[in-house]
Amino acid sequence: MQKIAAFIVVLLLSPAIAIATAEQNEAVVSTAIDSVESTDTRLIECFTSISAEDCAINSQDDLVLNWWPWSDETNSNWPDDDAKARAGELLLNLSQNNPLSVINEELTVGQANENRQQIE
Repeated sequence: MQKIAAFIVVLLLSPAIAIATAEQNEAVVSTAIDSVESTDTRLIECFTSISAEDCAINSQDDLVLNWWPWSDETNSNWPDDDAKARAGELLLNLSQNNPLSVINEELTVGQANENRQQIE
C-alpha cells in the first residue's frame, strides 16, 4: 500500500518539478526574423531539366529556388525527395528535357500577377 501511495505522490509531483526546471532554462539559440519581403518580390521555383540548364532567372526582386528531381535517372545520390514532393504538390508534369518555372505557385506570369492583385 505504501508503494502505491509513494507512486501516486511521485506521479503528482513530476509535472511541478518539470515546470520548475523549465522556468530556469533560457533559450540558447535564437534568430531574429528579417523584415517581411515586399509584395513585389516573387517566388520563382525552377524545376531544372536533366542537363541543369535554363534555370538562371536573375532579378533583384525575385527569390529563386532551383529544384533537382533527377537523381534516379542520373544515378546520383543527391536527395530529390523534396523536389518530387513539391512538383506533386503543384501538380506538375516534369520533363527531363525542358525546365519548368513556377512563379508564386502559378505556371504563368499572368496567373501570378492576377493572383497578387486579388490578394492586395
